[in-house]
Amino acid sequence: MIRFLIKHQRVILIITICVGIILTLFRQDLLIKPYHYYRSLSAEIETLEIVIPEQKFALLDSLRSDVLNTSIVKQSHKRYVTASLIRDTDTLKIKIRLKGDQLDHYQTNPPSYRIKILKDKTFLGMNKFSVQSFAMRNFFTEWLYLNLLSQQDVLSLKMDVIRLVINGSEAIYSFEEHFTYHLTDRFSRPRGPIICISEDLFWKNGHVNDSVTYHSEEEIYRRSPLKAFKYYAPLDSVLVKKAKNLLNDFRKNTKTASEVFDINRLAFHYAISDLTNTHHALRWHNNRFYYNSSSEKLEPIGFDGSCWGLLSAFAYDDELLHSIKWSKLFSDKNFVLAYLDHLERVSSDAFLQGFFAQKKNEIHNLENKVYLENLFFRGNQHIRSIYSNAEWIRDNLAGYRKRLLNVNEAE
Repeated sequence: MIRFLIKHQRVILIITICVGIILTLFRQDLLIKPYHYYRSLSAEIETLEIVIPEQKFALLDSLRSDVLNTSIVKQSHKRYVTASLIRDTDTLKIKIRLKGDQLDHYQTNPPSYRIKILKDKTFLGMNKFSVQSFAMRNFFTEWLYLNLLSQQDVLSLKMDVIRLVINGSEAIYSFEEHFTYHLTDRFSRPRGPIICISEDLFWKNGHVNDSVTYHSEEEIYRRSPLKAFKYYAPLDSVLVKKAKNLLNDFRKNTKTASEVFDINRLAFHYAISDLTNTHHALRWHNNRFYYNSSSEKLEPIGFDGSCWGLLSAFAYDDELLHSIKWSKLFSDKNFVLAYLDHLERVSSDAFLQGFFAQKKNEIHNLENKVYLENLFFRGNQHIRSIYSNAEWIRDNLAGYRKRLLNVNEAE
């Protein structure tokens, strides 16, 4: 055997090099893809089967076609139709409509949908939710962002992967909770209103009617009405009024952040938004707040982080977060100190290692479900991005801390 190896060592070397080159060039197809396919076979995934009557499905399809043809999303495109949700031997009555303010929600096949289950029935513990492609929100990083928040008892929507079947056509899609009492019940909060500054004027570019148009984003922010989400559980109208008054007082700068918000949870939300580079969630038209009647404060709700790259600026320095300056949020020293402390904590290796150790099994099964749609998906790349962001925060935090405290003192 040794003689054979010596005699043919040149041939063996050439074969070894060729095999190495082949494995390098075709590693995805020869190694990763089969391994991911094998893992996908053990995915624990729920099936959401919806049957839409032919005439009503044609209506939704015509509304979608109109959006794609005109490149404009109108409220009239978001018209509910009745349909059925099939679950085991049960048939649940639902309403379903197209969902999304931008074209990408309508360009996927199937498009994004908002679903409401009738008669107090639920699916995965919820009665109102959305289904959409993984491209919406950048799913895996969005899941990490939401779960980092929820692990520390900060309200955040539930996201998962489901097998969506609509009139027999199947797709692997993401599932996103909506703002109802099921969310606050899950976090053991007293039932209370969920509110926001309406984003309608923002998407209409400040156009109120034929005679009134607001020309700056700040004007739109200050003049947009406040909105309370349909909670699907009885609420005292006094609570809704208190919640809106608090948010409006903050917007008008007549109350400080400490008077309006649960400062610790708000500060943690900002720190996690830096860690995951989900600043999109901090833009005023994406802010959602819950009014806690026990604390009489507003709490932030994690939603629509939509990360698409590595962190390169802290929240205060992000040019798209104009409302941070308009609202004087960083004038509140209690908020600034809590935010800086949370930044230091969440960017530590100990914090991240603890989180990923706790979520190891969930992440493993989540990846298995995503492989049903995309065998080339690499969840570890998203995780590495979080660690890279943490390193960037550690490298830049001292200067940021000094600058924010100086800004706060000056204001």
